[in-house]
Amino acid sequence: MDHIRWHLAQVNVAKAVGTRDSPEMKAFVDMLDEVNAEADAAPGFVWRWEEAYEETGDDNFDAEMVLVNVSVWDSYESLQAYVYSNLHREVFQRRREWFTFMKENHFAMWWIPTGTTPTVEESLAKLNELRENGPGPSVFSVRQRFAPTGEEIPWKS
Repeated sequence: MDHIRWHLAQVNVAKAVGTRDSPEMKAFVDMLDEVNAEADAAPGFVWRWEEAYEETGDDNFDAEMVLVNVSVWDSYESLQAYVYSNLHREVFQRRREWFTFMKENHFAMWWIPTGTTPTVEESLAKLNELRENGPGPSVFSVRQRFAPTGEEIPWKS
């Protein structure tokens, strides 16, 4: 498996402290378009599901209270550079203002063939796979990542 032939998909689920039109979520919602525009222009960005607050087809995810983010990147390094820079960094640092703490995994990554995009259903299934089975070559976390070839990538603190 050649790394050039693979892209990194990610899903991130967050439970909001209020509905998208509530006063508690106003600051977050007001920044969302700009945060998404930064993602779209970020080096290594490939694709994102643009319906973050829409119905997912999964009854466990209330579209008014659960934000589902799915995106595709050319590498983990590109995703990481975006997450920890610019406006997204501010949102990430302030996440406890808008989202409740989740004990279970709420973020998962997996490799997909270049030129494909995951469905939201596939993405939520990958998250559930990580929750049920833990990290492995088919789905993994930040602290326990895998290369497209299946080798574990040592975590650097």
